[in-house]
Amino acid sequence: MGDARAVSRIADRIKEKVGQLGERRLVTSCNRLEEKATLGLLSDGHDELHEVELRSRDIFCTLAPQESSPSLQPSRIALT
Repeated sequence: MGDARAVSRIADRIKEKVGQLGERRLVTSCNRLEEKATLGLLSDGHDELHEVELRSRDIFCTLAPQESSPSLQPSRIALT
């Protein structure tokens, strides 16, 4: 259940930040991921996690300077 809480918190933080940018699709995906994590259904959240990863990466690449270091690239989160 600890992982579910962490995923829920992370999804909530992402949602809060990207909501300020007007990124509705990512907010919706974060809402669904957060809900599944809260319900303990992380194994059912692969589609939402994939969408969060893709949209987050798109936003990161758009906002980050072109010469950003690879160490600043978003990491992948695995659901078990």
